[in-house]
Amino acid sequence: RRANARGPPPPRYADVMKDVPPNHYARLGLSEDATAEEIKKASKKMRIQTHPDQVKKGNPNMTEDELAKVTSTAANVGEAADVLEDPDKKREYDEKIREWKRKHGGRLPKEHA
Repeated sequence: RRANARGPPPPRYADVMKDVPPNHYARLGLSEDATAEEIKKASKKMRIQTHPDQVKKGNPNMTEDELAKVTSTAANVGEAADVLEDPDKKREYDEKIREWKRKHGGRLPKEHA
């Protein structure tokens, strides 16, 4: 049997996605070229908007599963804000994104927010 003349097969989607960093910019509704001021403003807005107590006010009859999802979303927003608001952490994160893009091409998938 002859080897494939086109080179190795493309990586499987699951293999590519297993090392993708979380998309902190998408979590805060920002583009990757957001300024420090835009990050600060979006962080504050999203922290308030996704805080479990705030969400429960609008839906006092939440199930435990719904509350767990809200809590997870709030934690993800908090993590994104913590990383992007700190210049050193943001620099490291941005480098990780650039490296991932070099390795896999394109941009970070939004569904990984």
